[in-house]
Amino acid sequence: FKGVDLKLKFKLSKHFRIESITDLIWVKKKTKNDYLTLIPPHRFDNRLKYTHDGFGKINHPFISIGYLIVPEQKRFPAGGDFVPPPEGYQLLNGSIGTEIGKGNNKIMVSLTVDNILNVRYREYLNFYRYFSDETGRNITLRIHIPFSIIQKQSNSSNSQ
Repeated sequence: FKGVDLKLKFKLSKHFRIESITDLIWVKKKTKNDYLTLIPPHRFDNRLKYTHDGFGKINHPFISIGYLIVPEQKRFPAGGDFVPPPEGYQLLNGSIGTEIGKGNNKIMVSLTVDNILNVRYREYLNFYRYFSDETGRNITLRIHIPFSIIQKQSNSSNSQ
């Protein structure tokens, strides 16, 4: 096994930064000069993120856009799988979010959209790839409420 997991962050300015995550792996059998099956293809995930200090009760708002590149897995043993590996794919992803509140009473809200362009693709390591594509566009709304806020509210209502 030889591989590299690399995460780089570049601060372009006070509000903009670029983040790049690269996963590379090469594997060969030592007994035979052949590849192993089910080794992940290389991945290149790059993001541009804008952040702001905030205003009023809005803290640390952000927006980011990401571009994921997964090339076709070309390093696999001949006859080692039912079908050849699927084609590579490229996905556009994005997210927006902020913290709302002051002090210890902050709630985090974010909206993430993966596969914005609804690209049809199959992931090499997913065994469902023999039968179907990966899920299309995925929209996720997250609301993160710390337990400390819930406890403070229940304690104040109990004391009344």
